[in-house]
Amino acid sequence: SLNAKEIYLSQQTTKDYSVHVKVYDDLKLGDNEFNVKILYKTKSLDGVNVNLKVYKPNGEVVEYNSNKVNDKKNYSFNVTLSEKGEYGYVITYNIMTGGVTRTSKGSFAFN
Repeated sequence: SLNAKEIYLSQQTTKDYSVHVKVYDDLKLGDNEFNVKILYKTKSLDGVNVNLKVYKPNGEVVEYNSNKVNDKKNYSFNVTLSEKGEYGYVITYNIMTGGVTRTSKGSFAFN
């Protein structure tokens, strides 16, 4: 879609590394495309092992993994939202296999 809307769920920077989490459409029941961008200073990084854990309102945890960016330089995850309420998420990533694992946490309300 040519929808230019970008909804940032979070933007966090730690020691020159930034993690941006965004969706391009309003959250809905069912599948939602979550986009995660990892930057070092201003450069988007490809080939990073990215793990996304989503904590559902009912306590269930769903895990997603990716290590390839799409044409928008995002790691894209197809996240299924099955109920309304408060969600939490934790993104862990390491730039090199065996390297330092970094974490970015956030939450969002789906009403």
